[in-house]
Amino acid sequence: MSKRSTGLRVGEIIVVGCSLFAGCSSPPPDVVAARQIPAAMQADVATVVEANNTFASEAYAQFVAADDHPNLVFSPFSVATAFSMLDAGAAGQSDAELRATLHVTLPGDRSHVAFGAMLESLATGRSFGQYTLATANKLFGQAGYPFLEPFLAITRDDYDAEMEIVDYIHDSEGAVQTIDKWVSDQTDGKIPMLFAPDDIDAEARLAIVNAIVFKGNWATRFDHDATRDGPFTTGDGSIVQATMMATEQSVRFGAIPDGSITILPFAGNDIDMVILLPNEADGLPALEAQLSGDSIADWIASSTQSTEPIQLVLPKFSVSSNADLHPIMAALGVPSIFDPGSCDVSGIVSPDVDRPYVSRAVHQAMIKVDEDGAEAAAATGIVVGDDAASVPFQIDHPFIFMIHDAVTGSILFMGRVTDPTK
Repeated sequence: MSKRSTGLRVGEIIVVGCSLFAGCSSPPPDVVAARQIPAAMQADVATVVEANNTFASEAYAQFVAADDHPNLVFSPFSVATAFSMLDAGAAGQSDAELRATLHVTLPGDRSHVAFGAMLESLATGRSFGQYTLATANKLFGQAGYPFLEPFLAITRDDYDAEMEIVDYIHDSEGAVQTIDKWVSDQTDGKIPMLFAPDDIDAEARLAIVNAIVFKGNWATRFDHDATRDGPFTTGDGSIVQATMMATEQSVRFGAIPDGSITILPFAGNDIDMVILLPNEADGLPALEAQLSGDSIADWIASSTQSTEPIQLVLPKFSVSSNADLHPIMAALGVPSIFDPGSCDVSGIVSPDVDRPYVSRAVHQAMIKVDEDGAEAAAATGIVVGDDAASVPFQIDHPFIFMIHDAVTGSILFMGRVTDPTK
């Protein structure tokens, strides 16, 4: 099994033994300490995290613009991971566009190694069994296609992405079924079909796929008996009756421009949910306009732990989204990879053999939040084809949410809720 193998799946049971004489009174494991990045890699990983979070805030705006549903969820981490693997084989203008859009400033080899160290830290956290957080990468390549070994080595060694051979030319439908089954298995069935049957045809040569799934309980759960229907004011001022959860606990919170930030930890205390709430029900667009990698990092850093328990009210919500990444990534600055005439992925296969380009790029995500915790899943697929306290804190109007890795600072999932009843 590879060092970053996804291992556990949602629903698996972990049995922890303890000495008959020592009992089981030892303190809980320090997941945060165990997950620290090695000193020699910390600067490079911090650079990659900053780049990923800047990309996250920019991608968020494009996802909002492309999705006409009132609610949204996506995994910027999944999208960045998949396109970083693609960049391992990109060259020329395509490489320059990908690096600029993903905000990559490190040399290619250091960037990929740092990405690998970040994935290793996440895998270490998962191994404690406090929550499920599995990330998985895979290549699905055409049988007999002359893929270049340096590209395969980077994706294998730094992203733990092994290649599975399929036959797009003679059985594209079977290849789609193989890919979709892998994604479904990695996300515990939460993303059952990443690609539709007609998304991939006989011209495909490679699919680069990332899957991520998270399931965690709150460090302090909401009281099921305290859940009530209550008013939630939407952005246009109308009021809907939503299922509102309540708890009383000490949380990290703080002020942000024209709003507030609240951070709710999951068990293990290394993964948390960040909620950005504008002061006014119609204030979400103004808050979204201020989002950036730096502003999010500053707002999180400025939050402080409440000295006394506060009453917190949060709606239960369930959101799912899917997106065509072609217009989103092109708008962010990567048009060439989708153009057969200008795409340069000569690091994947020699241009003397073929002139491949990205014929399809898709993303799906879901999140469900309730009294016990949250579960979220996402998958990204890229197809490379051949050219042939005293006052309750009420989260009762539109807000932004993130599932955030408190150790590295990475934004794993991101979205918004403007109407929890939809």
